[in-house]
Amino acid sequence: MEYRCRVNGLNEKILLLGGFALQVVAIKSAKSLGYYTVLWDYLTDNPGQYVADKFYLVSTIDKEAAVLEVARKEQRDGVLGYASDPAAPTAAYVAEKMGLSGNPYNSVEILCNKVNSGHF
Repeated sequence: MEYRCRVNGLNEKILLLGGFALQVVAIKSAKSLGYYTVLWDYLTDNPGQYVADKFYLVSTIDKEAAVLEVARKEQRDGVLGYASDPAAPTAAYVAEKMGLSGNPYNSVEILCNKVNSGHF
């Protein structure tokens, strides 16, 4: 069975935070499922920009000024910070602010800040 993501006949849009080599797998997987992929990365030489449907040169940790602003502009269906501890809180923050499914921002912030989690 082939699965395609559709809303009212249109492809759903997913925002991905980060486009380094390991993250290209997530971009390709999302595209193979029928998602329209929008990538954010602050590096001009990231390989993901050549795979994603759309690319923004934006820092994945600038959650309020850049990422949330772009997410609102793109009218997204999901946001993912795959394989990136620094981007995970941003993905949770954007999902929370936009009413998308995701992990609670405060929990992700604690888990990604190893010093404050009490394990070091």
